[in-house]
Amino acid sequence: MTNYYTILGLANYASVEEVKDAYKTRIKLYHPDINRSADAEEITKYLNLAKDNLSTTEAKEVYDQKLKLAYLEEIQRLAKTHKPARHSLDLQERVRVSKVARKWRIKNNYERSLHYMPKNFRTAGCILLIIWGLQLVSSHYFLYFGSLDRLLVFAGVGIFFLGISLGVSEVYTRFVIRSITQKVPYNFEQKIGITYILLFILGLGTVIGLNEYRAYHHLTHYSAFAIATIDYTSSLNGLTVVRYEVDGKVYFKKLEADLRSIIRLNNSQTIVKYAVVNPLICTNASSEEATILGL
Repeated sequence: MTNYYTILGLANYASVEEVKDAYKTRIKLYHPDINRSADAEEITKYLNLAKDNLSTTEAKEVYDQKLKLAYLEEIQRLAKTHKPARHSLDLQERVRVSKVARKWRIKNNYERSLHYMPKNFRTAGCILLIIWGLQLVSSHYFLYFGSLDRLLVFAGVGIFFLGISLGVSEVYTRFVIRSITQKVPYNFEQKIGITYILLFILGLGTVIGLNEYRAYHHLTHYSAFAIATIDYTSSLNGLTVVRYEVDGKVYFKKLEADLRSIIRLNNSQTIVKYAVVNPLICTNASSEEATILGL
């Protein structure tokens, strides 16, 4: 007996509404006026038969009874012909059928979701999330002590991770759907997973590397010095927090230096070296630089 639920890509005994939605989706794909493949006319014929048998409550009830009876007869037939020696083969076949059914479920769910979010929007959304996340990390990389910069950096990492995850999920889903009718690369799941990890590492690594180079470049070629006040209360765990002023604006910065290793003009002041283009790019001045400044 022909299972029209399978033809529509639905679970057995799905509702009339699900049948109608599945029919509309598939007829748009396989109707001979749209699909020029050799099988389009045959598939359309079976889709119309499925609609005739399942699109009304009365017809569906009659068909469901026939389907249940057919399954019972098939179970009885299999029980009579069952051979213990075929256990291993039957298990492999069930696994194979289960994998195929899973792929069809993924395909059906994906095709339904395309009505709400087309492919172009999905791709653009993933790209925008990735760019937004990296931009947040980059623009708040040089932390203003006591601000929300650190939280914004974490948020940027999270948004970047979400963008990559959605993009990888989209690629994986398309490969799974393609594997139903076409040959796909061997172990594509593993390759996609490795690519996922590499993209995450490469994206964050690039942003961190560019910002570190930017700091080095500006502090080497476009730097200035300022007198900074040491905040002893906040200076903990081998790091020193300083307050300094550039062009009338006050900055708080945590230096990667211990209180004992920085230059002190008196008990509460030190010298910091900052980048003119962005005073948050800042480090403690060396003893050689202090000598040159005459301090």
